[in-house]
Amino acid sequence: MIIRTLALALGLSSVLPAQTNKKETSNLPILTVCEILSNPLKYDGELIRIRDVIRGTEEGSWFVGDQCQNLFITEGHAWPSLISLEVPGGGLLQLHSVDFNYDLESQNRLIPKYRQLKRRVPDDCLAWTYTGIFETRKDWTTAEAKTIDPGRLRGFGQLSAAPGQLILKSADDVAAISNCTPKPKRKRVPLPP
Repeated sequence: MIIRTLALALGLSSVLPAQTNKKETSNLPILTVCEILSNPLKYDGELIRIRDVIRGTEEGSWFVGDQCQNLFITEGHAWPSLISLEVPGGGLLQLHSVDFNYDLESQNRLIPKYRQLKRRVPDDCLAWTYTGIFETRKDWTTAEAKTIDPGRLRGFGQLSAAPGQLILKSADDVAAISNCTPKPKRKRVPLPP
């Protein structure tokens, strides 16, 4: 489900070849959403590696920091702890140029591992690791949506809900989170007849 959702949300229908730029990624520290959003300007425009839970719909996918909700506040707005996932050139808003395409084959290599883990581990207890360029705004005072939703700040991803995004270079790993308790599923309330 996550792989399918991620591929749909990113608009990936064929393999996008990775560029030959061999910028070293093996020495990058692995960060969480909470670590990044506690000091986002430190990572803005930087090639980073993120490891955290991913949630998605057919409209988008996000790294989620459930343990640090409302950590990032700008112009009086408390943002959800989300980092939107985007492919190079695929989002509505991309602040930095990149010299790579998303390596879809790196994600395809993780599918067997994901399917095996999924048999015994719920999605909320799986941590994905991706490498890419992190982006956030340096100045949120000019980020107000003037036409569609006046007064609301424009972030990244679906509904401009995330305070940052990761321009994906590669999918690096998926692993079970130890001692994880999945979020309770919301019960659907039946509509009256």
